[in-house]
Amino acid sequence: MTRPVLTEEAEQEDRDDRDKIRHAESKLRDLYNRRAVLLDQVHQLSDGQRDLFEERQRRQNAVEEVYQDHQAIGNRLAELRRARDAARSKLDEAVVSARMVRGEMPKGDHATPEQIRKEMESLEHRQQTTALPLKDENALIDRMRALKTQLVASEKDRAAIQAVLAKRKEAEDAVRARKVELDAIHNEFEHLRSERERAMASIRDRLVDVGGLLAQVREKAKERASVMVRVDAFSEEIRGLEQDVNARLRATRDRRQEAKRTVVDYNREVRQNVAGEGAYARAAEAQLEELMKRGKVTLRG
Repeated sequence: MTRPVLTEEAEQEDRDDRDKIRHAESKLRDLYNRRAVLLDQVHQLSDGQRDLFEERQRRQNAVEEVYQDHQAIGNRLAELRRARDAARSKLDEAVVSARMVRGEMPKGDHATPEQIRKEMESLEHRQQTTALPLKDENALIDRMRALKTQLVASEKDRAAIQAVLAKRKEAEDAVRARKVELDAIHNEFEHLRSERERAMASIRDRLVDVGGLLAQVREKAKERASVMVRVDAFSEEIRGLEQDVNARLRATRDRRQEAKRTVVDYNREVRQNVAGEGAYARAAEAQLEELMKRGKVTLRG
C-alpha cells in the first residue's frame, strides 16, 4: 500500500509527534517500572498489616482468655469471702461454747478418789501398826470417816468432771476444727488473690503488647498511605502521558487519513476529467462524422 504523501508542514508535525511519542514512551516505561516497585512495596506493607492484625487478634484472644480466668477467680474470691465470714462466725460460736464449758468445771482443788484411798490406806496402816494415844486415835478415826465421805463426793465429782472434760474436749476440738477450716479458706483466698493480681498484671502487659501491635498496624497503614500517594502521582502522570501519546497518535492518523482522502479525491477528479474529455472528444468526432456525411464542413477560426 502506497504511503500517503504529506505536506511539508504536516510531515514536520508528524516527525515532531513521533519524537515526542518516543520520548513519552521511554518516560512511560520508566514510570511503569517505578510504579511497579512502589506497588510491590504497597503489597509488602499490606501483607505486613495483615500479619500484624492477625497476630494482634491472636494476642487479643489470649487477653480475653486471661480476663475470663480473672473473672472466674473474682467470682471464687467472692464465694470464699462469704465462706470465710461464715467460718469466722462459727469459730466465734465455738470459742464462746468452749468458754462456757470451762466455766462448768468445779471450783477449787479436788482430791481424786485414788488420792483419798491412798491416804485412807496410810491411816489404816498407821492405826494397825502404831500404838496411838487415845486423842490421836480418835482424831485418826475422825479423819478416816471424813475421807470416806470425801471419797463418795470425789467419785461423784469425778463423773461430773469427766463429763465436763469430755464436753470441753469436744468444744476445743470444735474450735480447732473451725480454725482449720478458717485457715484453709484464708489460705485459698490469699492464693487466689495472688493469682488474680498476677492475672491482672498479665492482662496489663498483654494489653500493652496488643497496643504496641496496633501502633505498628497504624504505622504500616500510614506508610502504605504515603506510598499510595506516590503511586497515585505516578498513575496520574502516566495517564497524562498516555493521553498525550494517544492524542498525537490520533493526530498522526488523522493527518495520514486526510492526506489519503486528498489523494483519493484528486484521483477521482482526474478520472472524472479524463472521462469527461474522452466523452467530449467522442461526441465531437461523431458530430463531425455526421456533418461530413451531409456535406462540406467549414471550420471557423
